[in-house]
Amino acid sequence: MILNYFQYQLHFKQPFAIAHGTRETTDAVYVELNHNGYCGYGEATFPPYLSETAASAVEFFRSINLTRFDSVFSANDYVHTVMPQNYGAKAALDMALLDIAAKQLNQPLYKFWQLPTHEFPPALYTIGMGTTQQIIEKVKGVNAEM
Repeated sequence: MILNYFQYQLHFKQPFAIAHGTRETTDAVYVELNHNGYCGYGEATFPPYLSETAASAVEFFRSINLTRFDSVFSANDYVHTVMPQNYGAKAALDMALLDIAAKQLNQPLYKFWQLPTHEFPPALYTIGMGTTQQIIEKVKGVNAEM
């Protein structure tokens, strides 16, 4: 398995306000995992109020060695034994491993997990705090994009 990861910053269309403050960006790490001709993808974001950061995720990714694994499932077990915490980084890698597993079975993840399709919304969108009018405008903007 060959792991690639890319650190970047998400830029929001509008400022995002929650109790911890307002921000216009969030640090993120994108994961690309290649195994036996399949490519799996994952992503983790790191809001400033969490102890984990994009830099700590990169440190985690640098510390692991997935080249010795033939199975995405044995690699997944190993990932959770390396370095305590790093939950965002591990979740991003889990996503990539599961993406590969589903692709190997030639099915989407919802079928891999035997989940019904009617329970999934077309998209999820978090709307930060604002005035009533700002919230109404944000919801209108989300609906227009869907």
